[in-house]
Amino acid sequence: SATSPWYDAAEAGRLSSVFGGKVRTVPHEAREPRVWGLDCEMVQTTRGAELARCTVVDADGGVACDLYCRPSERIIDYCTRFSGIDETLLSSVDTTLAQVQATFVSLVAAQDVLVGHSLDNDLRALRVAHASVVD
Repeated sequence: SATSPWYDAAEAGRLSSVFGGKVRTVPHEAREPRVWGLDCEMVQTTRGAELARCTVVDADGGVACDLYCRPSERIIDYCTRFSGIDETLLSSVDTTLAQVQATFVSLVAAQDVLVGHSLDNDLRALRVAHASVVD
């Protein structure tokens, strides 16, 4: 909502459609900046690389978010040797990209720092805009 930095799934879905599927992290005014680790796994679909898993850990290594995501298009390569993801694992997943985005932006504020490897690919798959990264 306009008065809260937290998006719910419906709001993330609305923003995602307004901004071509991309959402932006927003400031969380009531707290200090945090450091988060991010890793995403993608699968190849008829549309290209799409998000299949998003993991966020806090500065102490605690798992804050570990979500599997059902890609919107038909999967043509699970990239199992890199991702560990296979057809069986994703067959029961109903979580959408908009739901993963909502969870992500509720955790990660605009003032936070993301740490990871090839974060440009992870953020592209998440369809999230975030400025502060250490790659």
